[in-house]
Amino acid sequence: MNKKEIFFILSSLDVGKYMYTNAKVLLFAIIPMIVIAVIVFVTGLLQSPALLHNLEAVVTFFAIFAFIVIFPFITVYISSGHRYIGYWAEDCTLYVRTMGTLKIPLDKAEVRLVPYEEYKPVLRTWGVGVPGMVYGKVILRGGRKGIALVFRPQKDAILITYQNMTIVISHPGIRESYEKLLRYQEACIRRGG
Repeated sequence: MNKKEIFFILSSLDVGKYMYTNAKVLLFAIIPMIVIAVIVFVTGLLQSPALLHNLEAVVTFFAIFAFIVIFPFITVYISSGHRYIGYWAEDCTLYVRTMGTLKIPLDKAEVRLVPYEEYKPVLRTWGVGVPGMVYGKVILRGGRKGIALVFRPQKDAILITYQNMTIVISHPGIRESYEKLLRYQEACIRRGG
C-alpha cells in the first residue's frame, strides 16, 4: 500500500484561472458602481468646491472601497502560492492540502458520502472563498467547525471525521473519488494500517 493514490488536485494555475474568470464577472458588476461613484463625486465637486477640503475623506473612502474589492483576489493568489490544493493517500495516510497539509490515518478515520447541502460551509474563518470555491477552515451548516475543500460543489460531498476533526470535500467527480477512497481505506484496514 505504498502506492500514491491521487483523488483530486487543483494546481495554483487552475485556481488562478478560476479566480480570473470570477474576477471578470465581479469587475463587470463593480465597474458601473465605481463609475457612478466618480460621477456623483465630480458632480458634487463642481457644485460645491468646498468638497476639496474633504478630499482626504473621499480618497480614504475610495481606498477602503478598492481594498474591499481587491482583497479577496489578493488572498487567493497569496494562499494558492503553495502550488496546489487537493487530497491524496499514501502509506495508508490521507493528505488533505488546503491552507496547510493535514495527515489523517485512513484506518482510524470515518469516511462517508453525504448530501453537500447538509454540511455546506456557511462561514470561512481562515482560507479562501469565492463563488464556487472554498478551502480552509470553515463553520459548517449546523455550527460545526471544520476544514473545507470545495471546488464547484456537487450534490454530494465526502465527509471525513477523525478525532475532533471534520473535513468536507466536494468537486466534480466526487462519487468516483469517494469509491476510490473507500477501496483504498478498506485495503489499509485489511493490511492493518
